[in-house]
Amino acid sequence: MRKAGRLILLILGLGWAQEGRAERLKSLRIALITEALELTPEEAQVFWPVYNARDAALQKHREDVHDQLLRLRAERKDIPPQAYADSVSALYFRLWEGEASIRKAYHDRLLKVLSPQKVAKLYMTELRMVRRALGEGGPPPHGR
Repeated sequence: MRKAGRLILLILGLGWAQEGRAERLKSLRIALITEALELTPEEAQVFWPVYNARDAALQKHREDVHDQLLRLRAERKDIPPQAYADSVSALYFRLWEGEASIRKAYHDRLLKVLSPQKVAKLYMTELRMVRRALGEGGPPPHGR
């Protein structure tokens, strides 16, 4: 019983550690974006609600597509291989098309609260953050 109790505490501790990691990453993202865009307090006050709404919409879309993929995987043995492959491909495109649609819709909202230059700088900062997260931090080598 003591082992089971320790295991539960370990699992809960890992969950809390993950939550702490997510919060640290979120704080780091906020700091990087705020610094890169040189947001004034007034700009930050109107920017972050729009950015957070966009982020929430993207996250919900990703979760919806992920849920569809999980349902598809559960039904895989009942679906012909070609139909399964076609369905996975369709979900792949739905993911990227949906993200593009959300980003495009929020682009106009971002332009209402920031200059076009700062919106472009936001996009470049987000790309740099993704590249760093993927281990592709530096610029591409010259000559390629």
